[in-house]
Amino acid sequence: YISNDASSTTTVFAESAKVGNENVEVGMTYKTMNIEAKPDSLGHVTYEWEGGWPNLADGHLRNVSVGVKIDGRTTVWKAPKSANNALDLILLGGIGSGTNFVTSGPDAVDVIIRRPPGSTSVASITNREVTSTTHNRVDTNNGYGVGGSLYLSETPSFEVSKGPTLGIALLEKSSLKMILNQTVTTDAKWSDTDGTDRTDTYSVTTEMSTPSEMQHEDDTDAFTPEAGDTYIGRSTNLLFSKGRILGLYKNATSGKYEIAEHTGITVSQDFGTSFVYPQAYILNELIPNWESIIRSRLQEGFISADHTDSLNCPKVDDKVMYYTKYTPDDAEFGRHNTDPYWTKEQYAAANGYPSYRMVNGTDDPEAKDEVEYAINQIKRWREVIAENEKDKLEAINGSGYLLDNYSFGSNSKISQTTESSTKSGISHASNYSISLNTDLTTGLLFNEAGFKISVTGTTFDGYTDTNASDTTRTTSIAWTMADADYRTALSVDVYKSPTAGWGPIFITRGGQTANPYEGATYTKFHQPGTKLNEATMQVEKPQLKVIGSTELTDVPTCTQAQFNLQMSNQTETNSVCAYVFLVKDKSNPSGAILTIDGNILSNGTEGRRIKFNPGETIYKTLIVTQSNPNVIDYEDIELVLKSENDITVASDPVKLRVHFVPSSTPVELAVNRTVINKPYIDDFNGITATMFNLDRQSDDLHGLRLR
Repeated sequence: YISNDASSTTTVFAESAKVGNENVEVGMTYKTMNIEAKPDSLGHVTYEWEGGWPNLADGHLRNVSVGVKIDGRTTVWKAPKSANNALDLILLGGIGSGTNFVTSGPDAVDVIIRRPPGSTSVASITNREVTSTTHNRVDTNNGYGVGGSLYLSETPSFEVSKGPTLGIALLEKSSLKMILNQTVTTDAKWSDTDGTDRTDTYSVTTEMSTPSEMQHEDDTDAFTPEAGDTYIGRSTNLLFSKGRILGLYKNATSGKYEIAEHTGITVSQDFGTSFVYPQAYILNELIPNWESIIRSRLQEGFISADHTDSLNCPKVDDKVMYYTKYTPDDAEFGRHNTDPYWTKEQYAAANGYPSYRMVNGTDDPEAKDEVEYAINQIKRWREVIAENEKDKLEAINGSGYLLDNYSFGSNSKISQTTESSTKSGISHASNYSISLNTDLTTGLLFNEAGFKISVTGTTFDGYTDTNASDTTRTTSIAWTMADADYRTALSVDVYKSPTAGWGPIFITRGGQTANPYEGATYTKFHQPGTKLNEATMQVEKPQLKVIGSTELTDVPTCTQAQFNLQMSNQTETNSVCAYVFLVKDKSNPSGAILTIDGNILSNGTEGRRIKFNPGETIYKTLIVTQSNPNVIDYEDIELVLKSENDITVASDPVKLRVHFVPSSTPVELAVNRTVINKPYIDDFNGITATMFNLDRQSDDLHGLRLR
């Protein structure tokens, strides 16, 4: 039987082999780490395998275990120089990861939403855009008109002529005209009008909010409202892949080569993105990702020689190298070459490369300096946070920004929504018409007396088209202050942001908090150390002490070591609290058994839950025993009394040390007779002694002697 966790594939050369319960063809390759093989006629098995993934845990060991079953009994091969019955191996190589991204620092953020204090508080901004388009058409069809007029003249015109009479008088003319006219006009029109209307409306709603849970800041190990402040804007993402590589590397201190793990990072394509990031993500994840890119590039190019001398920095084909003589433990590591950290003299002496030297071995003469770019992105993100902090201080110290103070507690909540809208629109109308007119006049006039009749006819068509578009943009900023713990109460000032479009500012004036506890907060990058929020009273405040010594020696093997513990509830608010007493994770690698109140404490998150009245102190006895009699020394077992839900609230840890006295493994003895004399020796061949209940595997068992 062969078990090999260092292999990825196995090849067997023997008479028969079995993988699990399946008989397999000899000589074939199978994806398995465990096999059973039957030796050939000479008792030989030839075993070949391909190495799998390296072990990136401490020690980096993998192992091969071989057992031989003869007559129903399995004998395990003990490898030479091995701590156990296995052959220890170290595989070198790398393990790749998936694809992640980093976001470049934006030129400017569009909006910052501030998260209010309180474990379940939240703030949001909603942008809603509603656009309506309207089309209206009016058609005039089959239009016609008829008209007429009658002209009547009732006053004829007469003319008298005088001429020579009897050939004597001269001819003369004269006229007489009387006017009496009358005109009658009629007009009538008919038409059909058809109208159509269509309105199309569509809306787009975008909502962005702060985290609903209080965020944790890794650098301060605290939950803060500022960690939930959310930054919104546009920027550029860069994809990167990370690989963990186990190999032989030169130690920067000793100069010797040793097996160590390094991180390799590959940066690939970039693309635009809209981002919504809480401050905790920027500080805990985004900036460290940029730092890991810097660290990867510079560790790859580490040289023990002086990188400021170009002769020590060779060009590598198809690759950009970043040479440096500094290690991550040096204050100079990862700094920009133009960082104010460097003096003018240092900059000149290093030929302009006091921190690192980039050597481009690719065909691209404009290859980007990835280290310089990453440093600039970290700087820009910190500037963005500084702008937020500056805005808050301006509101706090200025006049006219304070809106109101709100106080809440015991699962109550306060909500407010501020909404603003703008409406804009455009319209266009077009008209078209066509008409045809006819006139007919007839009548009879004599000496301008008589009548005329006029008849008119009209036909016409046309339409009117109207198009209009209206857009309403509405921005809503909403916030809710609330807390899920019934013991919490907060009093909060709310300020208007000096920067238009940014969310309101929330500043804690006082209160009492739990799950999580909210302490004082300070600016990080703008006037660092300036107080923003006051510390609240601490509802949960556990305390743990050992009465007497924290180290016990000369404890007989397989007996108990006892410690007297003092636990207390030092609440600042006279509150009932439940704490968890546990063994701190990773502090008990040898597996000592710790018992309290008859219950075994497990390592890590589980423990003994204990409820305390305000100010109450209780005493407990902790019992420590061996899980393995061969282990006699237990060092620095850490105990802690902590909050049931808040990872930042715990007592100072207590470290225990126990040293047991080495002794032989226990053994029990029984005899079949307690008296011996001459007849018993003759009749029963003496006394039979039986030794039992002993640990044959104990390293302390070297033999048995009966006296």
